[in-house]
Amino acid sequence: MWQGEEPRKQLLDREAGLTGYELYFRSMELGFGLREAIEKKLRTCHKIRLFDIGCGKATALRELKEIFGEKIFTIGLDAIKEKEHGIDEFIAANALQTEFPKNCDVVVSFRAMHEMGNCKKTMEKIEKSLKKGGEAFLSIRCQEFKENRIQNLGKITQTDIDFLLETLRKKRFNSLKAEGNHVPMLLQGIVVDKKTGEKSIGAVEYIAGVNVFLKKH
Repeated sequence: MWQGEEPRKQLLDREAGLTGYELYFRSMELGFGLREAIEKKLRTCHKIRLFDIGCGKATALRELKEIFGEKIFTIGLDAIKEKEHGIDEFIAANALQTEFPKNCDVVVSFRAMHEMGNCKKTMEKIEKSLKKGGEAFLSIRCQEFKENRIQNLGKITQTDIDFLLETLRKKRFNSLKAEGNHVPMLLQGIVVDKKTGEKSIGAVEYIAGVNVFLKKH
């Protein structure tokens, strides 16, 4: 049995509501939360467009709409149609196969992009979606250790993980400034050879998730 650092709760336990979104947002270590980011935007503009990729039942967007009212136009995208979403616009579609809304001030995606795969294509679509000065906040699940091996989550590939880490290293993606962090996990324990049954002490490292903050200049 493997033992190691306790994974960050916000990177393991998905919550659809605003409380969960705030946890994911703060894991990006930017020093402020999602609600604060919206309030900051509203200091310089009358109304903002917020787009959530993989919004689920749009619970967080609905709560934000209740807080900010007509100061925010909420757009949610998810593969499964939510009939009673309570937001301004709901797009029921595959994120990689549909056009994203334009002129967005804020784009978020919390723990959903691993189900889509092709992170580079999604970020290219986000780039086109953002208006000048717009910002995107992405919390992306990547890998887990299960059944004595590292497994990629959803449709995430090693190519996706390498791309995300390279984006953080370069601090840029096309016209977007990039910041963020990744969550490496190091587990130590007993390794069992499947062929021989021989046991030994070993360690395994994997990337639990990557948080990316993008800004369009």
